[in-house]
Amino acid sequence: MIKLVIFDLDGTLVDSIDFWLSLYKRTAKKFGVEINDKELKKRFGKKDVDILISLTPKDKQEEVLKYYHKLKREEKENVDLNKFEFVDNVLKNIKDKGMRITVATGNTRDIAEFVVKKNGLDKYIDYIVAHDDVEKGKPAPDMILKIIEHFGFEKEDVLSVGDAVYDYKAAKNAGVKSGLVRTGVMDREECKECNPDYVFKDIRGVLKLL
Repeated sequence: MIKLVIFDLDGTLVDSIDFWLSLYKRTAKKFGVEINDKELKKRFGKKDVDILISLTPKDKQEEVLKYYHKLKREEKENVDLNKFEFVDNVLKNIKDKGMRITVATGNTRDIAEFVVKKNGLDKYIDYIVAHDDVEKGKPAPDMILKIIEHFGFEKEDVLSVGDAVYDYKAAKNAGVKSGLVRTGVMDREECKECNPDYVFKDIRGVLKLL
């Protein structure tokens, strides 16, 4: 029986993939670094700084990260990081069933809280773990294990849902049920190749399990 649902944020609850793609690419372009969209999307789910570091020459990493953080602070106030239209209904239904709802995100805490509150999702979400709350981000299991420890649930009572391969790997490494949605960086075939427990068109599919 599922008692706790852990959601990724970007591409799962919030339609923000294009925003992050643009931010990474603008940062890279500033320093003459070419970034391939396909390679970039493969890294989604990890810490944002780890994504940039993995795609940036070592001699440019320090200045790239400095510029990226500046750009992120400026852009977050102006951009529309909006939830998918069905999110409120899904989260309300989960809460009405007496289950806990949490978020595990590769974003920093300030960004995660900003996006959650901006979209009015804080009334549903019981707990947030961001990448600066743990030693290792996804695909390590640290975020998921921190959430489980916080509530004291058994692993078999937990479902983790995300949109990227690193979300799936984090769930697998934590030993919990995994679900992938197709609203982010992966299509149906890419989701199936990961072989998660469940593949959903979007998070509305979660309700069918409960």
